Amino acid sequence: MKAIFILARPRNPLNIGACARAMGNFGFKDLRLVKPYALSWKEAVTAVHASHILKKAKVYEDLKSAASDCSTILATTSLDRRVAYRRVISLPEIANYAPKFTGKTAIVFGSEKTGLSSEDIALANYILHVPTNPKIPSLNLAQALMLCCYEIAKQDFPRPSIKTEKIAKQSDYAIFEKEFQNFLKKVPRPPVLNDKNCMEYFNEIKAKSVLTTREVYFLKSLLVRTLKLIK
Repeated sequence: MKAIFILARPRNPLNIGACARAMGNFGFKDLRLVKPYALSWKEAVTAVHASHILKKAKVYEDLKSAASDCSTILATTSLDRRVAYRRVISLPEIANYAPKFTGKTAIVFGSEKTGLSSEDIALANYILHVPTNPKIPSLNLAQALMLCCYEIAKQDFPRPSIKTEKIAKQSDYAIFEKEFQNFLKKVPRPPVLNDKNCMEYFNEIKAKSVLTTREVYFLKSLLVRTLKLIK
């Protein structure tokens, strides 16, 4: 899905910058703005840490011009006090629809103050809805855009390479058990904790545990160190 993001009449430079950063986080580059508030746009573009996405963003006079090269337009709205005259796509379902969207797909966000106008929504093919608490349905502009970026991009995320530790083998536990038995010989215990009972507890704990080799050797070292202190 070749997604572009259009901000209609944004007013807050911090929101504009945060939107650009969110796009960069998830690998998107095409940001377009429709009639941004002049002072906010100037402040956002000249910000010290403005991203390359923000610097290359294009400004248009109307939504129709901004989305002229797009095959599909998704209008984001909370649907609060609105009647949906377009098919509504819930954001978690976007991956199911993505294969149907050929060419560029515009995802349009309205002003922080008023959202999208009825005229904006009339241009859309679908309404994209982010499920939220009905009592507080609206989202911050940058937060809404970030959620959309995440849902669209997550299928293509590279899986992180995680170094896993080796799970302890029975031979590792055997070394630990030998030290444990030696420990039992040196430490005074009440009658209830005789050798047989202690080894039963030991085997029960071992059966329930999934320890790494490093963890087993750490416990063994503690026993060895404790015996030396006792001596």
